[in-house]
Amino acid sequence: MLNTKRIYSTINTETGIMKWYFQAREGNIGPFSSKPEAVSGLKEFLLNVVKNGQQGNRDINSQESIAALQLQSFLKFDARS
Repeated sequence: MLNTKRIYSTINTETGIMKWYFQAREGNIGPFSSKPEAVSGLKEFLLNVVKNGQQGNRDINSQESIAALQLQSFLKFDARS
């Protein structure tokens, strides 16, 4: 399941418009106009990370890396939500 703590919103104090972001090792990604768009962006981002074999500082043989590779099939299944 996606870590929804990675998704957050801010409100522009001048316009009152809410913008959504997600956090990644690379920094904060966004803005998105809605939470569902931010969730979709996070899923797409994670799929690309797995597809491109980007493991950051993780050991490729670690349990975390294996779980990250299994994430791709979960995200494809969960994309319907």
